[in-house]
Amino acid sequence: MAAPKFPTQRFDNADAALRHVTQLYDSQIQYLRDSLQRFVAGDTIRHHIRAKYPFVRVHTDTVARADSRLSYGFVAGPGTYETTVTRPDLFANYYREQFQLLLDNHGVPIEVGLGGDAIPVHFSLDEHQHLEGSLSPERRLLLRDLFDLPDLASMDDGIANGTYETRGGARPLSLFTAPRVDYSLHRLRHYTGTSPSHFQNFVLFTNYQFYIDEFVRMGHELMRRAPDPANPRDDDDCIAFVEPGNVVTRRVGQAIEPGDALGAVPPRLPQMPAYHLIRKDRSGVTMVNIGVGPANAKTITDHIAVLRPHAWIMLGHCAGLRNSQQLGDYVLAHGYVREDHVLDEDLPLWVPIPPLAEIQLALEGAVADVTQLHGYELKRIMRTGTVASTDNRNWELLPQREPERRFSQSRAVALDMESATIAANGFRFRVPYGTLLCVSDKPLHGELKLPGMANQFYRERVDQHLRIGLRAIERLATGPGSCTAASCGASPRWPSSEASPTRGGWAVNLKRLGSGGVGQHPCVLHRGDLAADLIAGGLLGHTQVIGRLQVHPVLRRGPEEAGQAQRGVRADATTLPNDVVHARRRHVQTDGQTTGRQPVRGHELGAEDGAWVHSLGGSHGRDGI
Repeated sequence: MAAPKFPTQRFDNADAALRHVTQLYDSQIQYLRDSLQRFVAGDTIRHHIRAKYPFVRVHTDTVARADSRLSYGFVAGPGTYETTVTRPDLFANYYREQFQLLLDNHGVPIEVGLGGDAIPVHFSLDEHQHLEGSLSPERRLLLRDLFDLPDLASMDDGIANGTYETRGGARPLSLFTAPRVDYSLHRLRHYTGTSPSHFQNFVLFTNYQFYIDEFVRMGHELMRRAPDPANPRDDDDCIAFVEPGNVVTRRVGQAIEPGDALGAVPPRLPQMPAYHLIRKDRSGVTMVNIGVGPANAKTITDHIAVLRPHAWIMLGHCAGLRNSQQLGDYVLAHGYVREDHVLDEDLPLWVPIPPLAEIQLALEGAVADVTQLHGYELKRIMRTGTVASTDNRNWELLPQREPERRFSQSRAVALDMESATIAANGFRFRVPYGTLLCVSDKPLHGELKLPGMANQFYRERVDQHLRIGLRAIERLATGPGSCTAASCGASPRWPSSEASPTRGGWAVNLKRLGSGGVGQHPCVLHRGDLAADLIAGGLLGHTQVIGRLQVHPVLRRGPEEAGQAQRGVRADATTLPNDVVHARRRHVQTDGQTTGRQPVRGHELGAEDGAWVHSLGGSHGRDGI
């Protein structure tokens, strides 16, 4: 029996197009499942079983479009654009929104049909089915001859990396192909121990289990408290809390749903366990313990990116690099030194990873909200600066002049192993990113993370740090500068135009870059639910461009010591032994010799801390600054 065939159809109605996509996908998946069931039962199958993903295609002959204010929802110019799609059950609202934008912006019909990409048999299985366990070794070998298996050639990240070449065919309409999305959905189940359907639109990453413990405590406490109509709260629409093994705790007053009973506590935690505080419209919070190191950080963000989250934020610990920092101080990253090395081939080191104004302001405001410190007083506990991320956990054992020199040259104020990776992958995959770290040790100044000191620090800071992260998400979702509301016409509260699904891998913002290439538009806020600004070999982070930037001339945390001030050196500046810096000429006299340095302009670099970037007026452009 052959797979069902359908002719390609054209639609000028988004709902009709989505219904046809669903019909095509369901028919192909059912064909694969029926054939596989016969194979597992021992039937002899004499021909190759192949099902295909649906495709979506648009063709336009003009660069004109209806709404030039949008930085997404349109194609670059004349030509044909195409992508394959998957899991309309998971991404239905998302696809509908994108279809409508294409129709509105170009006034041309959407074509829907069966594409050329085969659906691997493993991707047709239900989440609770496991194929290999029910087959003998001989039948598993025969499976390769009769069914399509995952093909890595069809699921690489060439589109996101700007290296994809069309070779005369249709240009890509999405950042991820359907096989790439399916692959990541399956890897998410493996790495996090939870279904992709539970993931929310805002994601917090942490590198310590203490944060997860506190998040679980908060989640369970909330589930035990029923909403009070007389005293409404922002968390009243939180309906469930999900833990690894898909263990679902419904809120008091919420009915048990089909599938809840299938959850079970796993015998051991997965590699990067995820926990989900679920809202009705999926604008809740997912928190993932990524563990230690840039490899884990890259792995999990590679896969969560296909869900198109509105933002992801790193909350974790770091080493403080400045004398004036105290244990428990916060560091708001506005730049990164990328010594993690896991993304060097995908995103060259010369590509800047800019701070995103909306994220920065949300995090800064959240610290102020939770600590009740404002303005100049806020600098007592938080500083803005460059974070260095390394892949060497024992960097302290390197000859000390080498790391100290790099910290001094980069003006880094903190060091960890994950933040730069998460930010760089956010930039690469067009997901808004941010970092707020907490100083847990100061190895350069003799304050090492020893057990007694660390335990005291954890007790005092974890709860506050987590509440700051949650408050930042609330600000992003509700504030006038929210991640997506300014450009998509969303409601003031949530950055999606309706009860949005977990985001799918879609890209329709294919603006023509000219000869600019990577990094041409600094400080762009990548909207979480769309993908790729690209042409033939270039890419560009897309959506809201931050307008009217101001560089704060000086970001100080307190008076300098007199002796340091006389030499023009911040009390917490990292200097090499025996260095004396001349206040005017900014050169170094070391052991009687003069070594020239490039002049440093304080009004450009914001003194030792670098620039503190603010978005004034909340204006958003399309084409850069």
